[in-house]
Amino acid sequence: MLKALAAVAVCLAVPANAEFYPAPSAVKMVGEQKVTDCEFLGLAYEADSFNSKNMDKAARKALDEALVKASQAGANTVVFKGISASNKELVVTLMAYRC
Repeated sequence: MLKALAAVAVCLAVPANAEFYPAPSAVKMVGEQKVTDCEFLGLAYEADSFNSKNMDKAARKALDEALVKASQAGANTVVFKGISASNKELVVTLMAYRC
C-alpha cells in the first residue's frame, strides 16, 4: 500500500520551476518559485476514499476537486503541497493564490 501511495505522490509531485495546466480547472499549477506578488487565499484540499485497486483514480479525483475548490475561492494559481493517506482516505493539499 505504501509503495502505491509513493508512486502516486511521485506522479503528482511538481518541481519548483514547473508550470502546467491540469483539467478540469483553468487554475494554473506552478512550483513554489513561480509564486511572486500574489495574494495567498488559503489551502484547498480534498479527501477521497480509496483502496489499492483505485488509488490512482482517487488521487486524480481528489486533485481535480481541490482545483475546483481553489478556483471557486478566486484562485488562479496553486502550488501542490502534498498528498497523504490514512484510514483509507486520500488527501491532496494545495496552496491557493490570486496573482
